[in-house]
Amino acid sequence: MFNAFYAHLLENTLSDEVGEKLWEEGLSQSYLIYIPDLVLAKIVNEPDHILYDDTGTKDKKENRDDIIRKSMKDAAAQLTDMLGGDPNKWQLGRVHKMYFEHPLGSKLGFFNLNPIPTNGEHHTINSGFWELNNPFKMDGGGVIRIIVDFADSENSTIISPPGQSGVYKSKHYDDLAQLWADGGQIPLHFFTSEDLPNMLVLEPKKQ
Repeated sequence: MFNAFYAHLLENTLSDEVGEKLWEEGLSQSYLIYIPDLVLAKIVNEPDHILYDDTGTKDKKENRDDIIRKSMKDAAAQLTDMLGGDPNKWQLGRVHKMYFEHPLGSKLGFFNLNPIPTNGEHHTINSGFWELNNPFKMDGGGVIRIIVDFADSENSTIISPPGQSGVYKSKHYDDLAQLWADGGQIPLHFFTSEDLPNMLVLEPKKQ
């Protein structure tokens, strides 16, 4: 509910000032969302700031609380349309998913993975960005995660989905995707192959 509300709050506050084209093609994109986010942070304690006024309603001057109420109603309507009328079933994981799409996936769909429910959003440490006009499909965030133990480098861990192999038929093509979504890690070996079940050794061709 918060994610839907905040998305509408940003749009209802700023889209009328910047215009539909700039909003839809620019500021609503996940990689630019920090711009309207910073603007809103600067004016949140100014309930009568001019940016809250909807330029489309000539006979009324809206304030912050009017936009908050409108955004809550818009969010409830959106989630009802997407997930049904029972708010207890409005779970982020039903719609916020990571899509591992192969460069050839639009033609050869079997290269793509099934979408995986994920946590996180623009304001969390475990980020999971999504475009405001494409809720809630994750298109960026904390993908590669590394924890380094500087006292014992062999005690370090990593995760990089969806797998360590780009070969479709390999068992390692997608075996890290769900572990990544669950917040898990695997050992990161810098110097030894100790405790590794498999090891690939590359040697120069003998003359």
